Amino acid sequence: MRLAHISTIEEANWFLESYRQKHNAKFAVPAIDANDAHKPAGNFDLEHLLTYTVVRKVFKHLTASFNKIRFILVDSPIARRTIGKRVTVVDLKGKIETFDDETSLPYKTFDKITQVYGPQIVDRKRLGSAM
Repeated sequence: MRLAHISTIEEANWFLESYRQKHNAKFAVPAIDANDAHKPAGNFDLEHLLTYTVVRKVFKHLTASFNKIRFILVDSPIARRTIGKRVTVVDLKGKIETFDDETSLPYKTFDKITQVYGPQIVDRKRLGSAM
């Protein structure tokens, strides 16, 4: 835009529109098939579709770890079946759920860092580095 001596936003908008047309005329390639290839999506629940999920192994103590937190599964026949297998941990806007296939597994949490070290008390001078 400097080479075109453009110095205002209005001139830049006019220039970009003309540049876009020249650029598309030079580089645009028509599609081989004019039909739309997009597949229609079903009625998905976007909250569950756009979640962060990870797979974690369940240990013999009915525990699994995620994000520095230990999840202790409530002892039940379904939970005992998952020992040595993998469960899905889903983080849905801060609410965490554990699943074995489609079955939700109830759990308790144990935050090792908070339990062992406790909250860190710092002076005002060192507050920035502690954060």
